[in-house]
Amino acid sequence: MRRLFDGDPVELALRATLVYVVIGFGYTALHIELLDQLENALSAQFTTFADYAALAVTVLMWPLLVVSDLACGVAACGIL
Repeated sequence: MRRLFDGDPVELALRATLVYVVIGFGYTALHIELLDQLENALSAQFTTFADYAALAVTVLMWPLLVVSDLACGVAACGIL
């Protein structure tokens, strides 16, 4: 009988990271307007790669964006 967490710590870390990134992409797909706002805010610092920087920020910081959405009613309030 195989257990759910029957593996080495590296495998568990990779699985957790995969779940985190997939949830981040799902959050980003549902909040395209936030992605555009972040791209406009980051265009001064990252002139060429503002779209990639905004995507990375949205995918990696989705827990903070969810908490700010629950606290203020608007995603990224106080962050931008």
